[in-house]
Amino acid sequence: MLLFFIIINAYPRARDFQCQRCLKELDDPVTTSCCKENVCRQCFDIKLRWEMFCPVCDRRIVYRKTHLLPMLHVPCSKFFKSVKDSLRVRCIEKDCQMEMKYKDLDLHWKEKCQRLIKCEYCSSENRVCDSHACTESLNAAIRKNKVLIDEQKIEKDEVDKIMKGGRRGGFWDRGPPPNLLDW
Repeated sequence: MLLFFIIINAYPRARDFQCQRCLKELDDPVTTSCCKENVCRQCFDIKLRWEMFCPVCDRRIVYRKTHLLPMLHVPCSKFFKSVKDSLRVRCIEKDCQMEMKYKDLDLHWKEKCQRLIKCEYCSSENRVCDSHACTESLNAAIRKNKVLIDEQKIEKDEVDKIMKGGRRGGFWDRGPPPNLLDW
């Protein structure tokens, strides 16, 4: 996820929620065992795939000594994730500036933000939080639903045909093989 927010409260530090390698928001955080820094799993895995060095402090990780790859890192604690989710953040959109908990940020960005977006059908600009229903978008939704209904009708007809025994070529559709009757 891209950074669409500003951290409001000073503690915990914003740095604690950034990957120390790519400096983006921590995604699936991992704590390194050597320097105890937080990195996103993607940065950790990429660095280890090509080199056996810590993604933060660049200390060499000797695979023979660790025996198992999972021992090279320690998953972040539930406490870290709960603190992250309870952070107070502010949307960076100049027209919005709404404050919320970090865990509510995705919902805000998708449904409640005051930012302007362009309708892909009529090219009008509307706010995310406003309901926009131009005839082009409604017609596209209707066409999509008609296709889904037609596909479901075809599947239902096929199931009904099978249930009624109308399918040919099944194992016992033509009766048992002749040599079994001779026994």
